[in-house]
Amino acid sequence: MKRDSRELQPPNPTRVQDEKLKKLGVASVKTDLETALRHSEEAVKKNGKQDVAHERVNAREFYKTALQKAENLKLNDSDAGEIAEKAEKAKSKLKKLGEPI
Repeated sequence: MKRDSRELQPPNPTRVQDEKLKKLGVASVKTDLETALRHSEEAVKKNGKQDVAHERVNAREFYKTALQKAENLKLNDSDAGEIAEKAEKAKSKLKKLGEPI
């Protein structure tokens, strides 16, 4: 019985590495969006103008960073949907805080 030579080859290390990097990239985008949401929620709770501005700026920066990172990723439907939903929530909260997005 002749064996298929493909069965004997180890997985392509570049492909495995690319998958790991993709997972890290997706996780990073999700974390940035969650952080943007958290900062925007904190801005709503703050009383002083300086505190609100500080939280709003942080929220905006995390939101923008997440969008920039997401542009460079090839997302599956599930990740794309989750990221789009979180991005829309963050955008909505930032608009309510007066951010011109």
